[in-house]
Amino acid sequence: MLQYLNISNLALLEKASIEFDSGFTVVTGETGAGKSVFLGALSLLSGSRSDKSVIRSGSELCEVEAALHFETPAEVDVILKELGLPACEEGTLILRRSLHVSKPSKISINGSLATLANLQALGSCWVDFHGPGEPQRLLKSECQLEMIDLYAQLEEEVATYQTAYESWKETLREIDQLRNTTQLSADQIDFLKVQIGRIDALELSKESVEQLETDFNRVSSSQDLLELSGELAAGLTGDDGALSIMGHLTRSAAKASALALARTLRRIGRPASADRLFSVSSATIRPLRMMAMRSVRASTSVNA
Repeated sequence: MLQYLNISNLALLEKASIEFDSGFTVVTGETGAGKSVFLGALSLLSGSRSDKSVIRSGSELCEVEAALHFETPAEVDVILKELGLPACEEGTLILRRSLHVSKPSKISINGSLATLANLQALGSCWVDFHGPGEPQRLLKSECQLEMIDLYAQLEEEVATYQTAYESWKETLREIDQLRNTTQLSADQIDFLKVQIGRIDALELSKESVEQLETDFNRVSSSQDLLELSGELAAGLTGDDGALSIMGHLTRSAAKASALALARTLRRIGRPASADRLFSVSSATIRPLRMMAMRSVRASTSVNA
């Protein structure tokens, strides 16, 4: 199952790469040969907690990497899917864990960033440590149930149950999703039912369809007509519209007429006040201005 193990700067070991063949493998050696470092590397990859004291003295980074092969990776893939991690490719699981002196540690599973809890969840699938205080897996209820099922030879029944259980959980998730989505109110449902009933009750002929298309085009263009009419009205009656400009022009014309008339009267020896003449001119021009305003308003109403 364990195909490859790479160790860098762990404890007293600077670097070691080990490839494993299929079958039973025994690692032996005298005291200090590095057997405990080998077990420590596997322990790190199985999710054991560790501090930065395991980093080799004088090194900045400690890294452990392993490749594990499963002939039937279904169980591992299920756990990976639940953890949101990539599935095994050709049954191979790639684990990597690094510890840095001054930076946070990094964990990756099949090339994706992961957490210590993810390593712990996968550890039960590929490794068991046997030693003083090591068989902690036997204390887990999941392990105890698995051993009972194996003893009773219920592998097929357990697989069928797990499939049905996952389907049931997926159905519950879909129900919760539907409940949490935005729902129509009772009034909206009644309105839509009425509209659907009206559509179903229609008996449309070719002529009625053509009439509907004509009405639709007319209604569609009405919004454009309203916008254009609004622009015309603003151009005529706004602060800078035609009526405002006309009022300014009529006052200017009245003042010019009053000045010209006063000058003429002075020439003939009958002087008069320009202000008085301006009021007379304004009174004369005002009816003309009112007629123009009525004409503009009539034009605006026609355009609208």
